[in-house]
Amino acid sequence: ASFVDVKNSHFNVNNSDLMNVTFENAIFSTASFENANLENANFSNVIINAAHNGNGKYSAGAKFAGANLTNADFSNAKIAWGNFNGANLTNSDFTDFTAVIAEFNGADVTDANFQNATFLFADFTNANFEAALVADMLSFFTKENSPDFLENNESK
Repeated sequence: ASFVDVKNSHFNVNNSDLMNVTFENAIFSTASFENANLENANFSNVIINAAHNGNGKYSAGAKFAGANLTNADFSNAKIAWGNFNGANLTNSDFTDFTAVIAEFNGADVTDANFQNATFLFADFTNANFEAALVADMLSFFTKENSPDFLENNESK
C-alpha cells in the first residue's frame, strides 16, 4: 500500500497489517497505528502534529504503541508528540528524526539508528537500546529533568 504525499486530518489504522507500506512525505494532524504490523514501513519525511482535545490539553498525535515497526524508516520525519510505548523498532532508522515529545517506554530499539535525531522531550524508560546507534542524538529534556508538561496533558 502507498500513501505517498497524503494529507489527512485524522488517520487511524490500529491493528492493521500494513507490511511494506509507504507514507513518505505524508502530513497528518493526527495518526494512530497502535498494535499495527508496519514492518518495513516508510515514514520518511512524514509530519505528524499533536492532537488538541478541545479543553486546552494536548495528547499524542502519532500513536505507535505496541506496533511492529521492525525495519521502519523514520528518517527526516517530524513528530510533535509520538507514543512508541511498547513498540518493536528493531533495526529502524531515525536518522535526522525530530520530535517535540517522544515516549519510548518499554520499546525495543535494538539495532535502531538515531544518528542526528533531536528530541525536545524523550522518555526511554525500560527501552532496549542493544546495539542501537545514538551518535549525535540530542535530547533537551529527559523524564528526570522535564517540565511538568506531561502531567498536565494526556499521554494517550
